[in-house]
Amino acid sequence: MAISMLPIVLSGIGTLAGKYFQDRAAKFKERQEYISQRIPKVDSALDSISSNMDTLSYFADQALYSLVFRTETYSNQSKTNQIDRSEEAAWDRYIASLVQWERSRTTYLGQVKTYFGDDLELQLEGIQKGFDKIDQFLKATYYERNSSRHFLEDKPGKNDFRTKYYKHKNSLDSKIKTLNIGMIAASHELSK
Repeated sequence: MAISMLPIVLSGIGTLAGKYFQDRAAKFKERQEYISQRIPKVDSALDSISSNMDTLSYFADQALYSLVFRTETYSNQSKTNQIDRSEEAAWDRYIASLVQWERSRTTYLGQVKTYFGDDLELQLEGIQKGFDKIDQFLKATYYERNSSRHFLEDKPGKNDFRTKYYKHKNSLDSKIKTLNIGMIAASHELSK
C-alpha cells in the first residue's frame, strides 16, 4: 500500500515544484518587463533634470558677467546704465532657462523621489534653494543695481561677485555634481 502511494506522492511533489518554478518564472518575467519599461523613463528624467540644471547654471554665469561688467562700464561713463543687445541677450537666455527650470520644478522633485529616492529628492531641494539664491543675486543686479544688499559688482568689498556670487555658485555646482552622480548610480542599479 505504501509503495502504491509513492507515485501519487511523487506526482504531487512534482506538480507543486512545477507550480513553484512557474510562479517564480512569471514573477521574474513580470519584473523584467517592469524594469524594461521603467528604464527609459528613469533615463529620460535623469537627462532632463541634469540638462536643465546645467543649462540654468551656465546661463546664470553668462548673465552675471554681462550684468556685472555692464554695470561697471556704464557706471563709469554715465548714470543711465543702458543695456546693449548682447547684454540683453545674455539676460534673456538666463530668464528663458530659469522659466524652464521653474516650470518643471515640482515635476523634477516627484521624478527624483519616485525614481531615485528620498535622499536625492532632498539634495534636489537644496539645489533648488541654491538656484533661488543665485536668482536673487542676478535680479538684484539687473533691477535694483546699488539699492539692494544682494547687488553684485566688480569691486572689492561686500558685493564683489568673485566672493559673494561664487561662494554660493561653487557650492551649488558641487551639489549638482553630487546629485548627478547619485542619479546615475541609481539608474545603473535599476538596470542590473
